[in-house]
Amino acid sequence: MATVKRKIRIGAQPTKDVLEEIKSASKHKISYDKESPKLSKAQLQSFVPSNPEYFRPKKQQITLKLDADIIAAFKKTGKGYQTRMNAALRQSCPFLPQVRPSVQPKA
Repeated sequence: MATVKRKIRIGAQPTKDVLEEIKSASKHKISYDKESPKLSKAQLQSFVPSNPEYFRPKKQQITLKLDADIIAAFKKTGKGYQTRMNAALRQSCPFLPQVRPSVQPKA
């Protein structure tokens, strides 16, 4: 099967022709070899991005009671205060990987 490359602008919808190509490509048999072996589900789940900037842990909504002055201090920093709170929590946990070094709490 030949490799077909298409450029689609961000936000643009693929054309019907492109959608048909994608559908037909899914019908072709995948061939595995020494350089591209078939991987188990566990092996696939163990993959992590080589660049931590692309790794985003799954978010989970919880209810958490914090001191009012802590919340006020973070809210004063403006939009994105919850992200900064998450980064501060992550930074304070030495056993967790620092996955998003570009997100640092504002002073």
